[in-house]
Amino acid sequence: MEDRYAFLAEWYDPSATLLRCYQLLYYPKDGSVEMFDVKNQRVFLRRTRYEGLHQQDLFVGSLVNVFSRQLKLVEYGDQYTANKLGSKKERTLAMVKPDALSRLGDILETIHAANLIVIKAKMTTLTLSQASDFYMEHQSKPFFSNLVQFMSSGPVVAMELMGDEAIGAWRRLLGPTDSATARQEAQDSVRARFGTDGTQNAGHGSDSVASAAREVEFFFPSTAGHGPSNTAKYTECTCCIIKPHALSQVGPCGVRRRRRDVSRGVRLPAGRPVTAAALYIQSFISEPWRILWEDGQPPFCVIRMGLVLHSGGGGCSMFSSTL
Repeated sequence: MEDRYAFLAEWYDPSATLLRCYQLLYYPKDGSVEMFDVKNQRVFLRRTRYEGLHQQDLFVGSLVNVFSRQLKLVEYGDQYTANKLGSKKERTLAMVKPDALSRLGDILETIHAANLIVIKAKMTTLTLSQASDFYMEHQSKPFFSNLVQFMSSGPVVAMELMGDEAIGAWRRLLGPTDSATARQEAQDSVRARFGTDGTQNAGHGSDSVASAAREVEFFFPSTAGHGPSNTAKYTECTCCIIKPHALSQVGPCGVRRRRRDVSRGVRLPAGRPVTAAALYIQSFISEPWRILWEDGQPPFCVIRMGLVLHSGGGGCSMFSSTL
């Protein structure tokens, strides 16, 4: 019998301001998809080959685009799909520390090569209080004071990663906590390549499912609030947007080898650093911005100096650069 994976998916219809529910079926043999309208009990899309969707994109919480509709996969459609695709998926918090910010592109490529997906990202500068709250479990440790001073000394980039056994996978990419040890035991690790010591060690990774849930919530709250503020500047800066259709072509957040390389076709001139960056995936757009629709479709992002005001149609990366 042919393999078939089933998911319940939601799509926000901006015209009707309704959340519509579908059953999405994916056939890995030929990459075809089929959709069933749950409410109206009818076929919405007959089985059709679609090259824009791949098996690694399929997990609960993922946002996928099927013929220009952004669907959120909210539940496995049957036990077979849950058993085959759901057992190993995890989310974790990855953070690039102040000492490694200039190597953000290299670190993102490392993440991408490990088949981990960046779900959300934010560049922020933690206050001393926020750094202390984030590392509260280390309050009794002798290195706590130096750690929070360092973590509040400059911008960091926090990311929610998703993938198979993502917690362990990201920690293996990071390497041992002490950078000197990492250079001896894991020479290709992030800390071996970009870290200095046990505190200035390039990155942070959640060490358990419970820690991942707490730390992701710290930066990307699911309830009220937005977590730590981003680092967007409001004077003498410009903004670069990587639209949803380009993210899959240029890698996570669109950042490539060097910090000034934003995408294959767009480069920031030398000496103009990225001062803010974010990746958001939203599915709404409010009435005042409908005038900005392109060819009848909602804009991917409506932004001001690196801050997302509204977005629709998919995820996007935003970079604010000093002039």
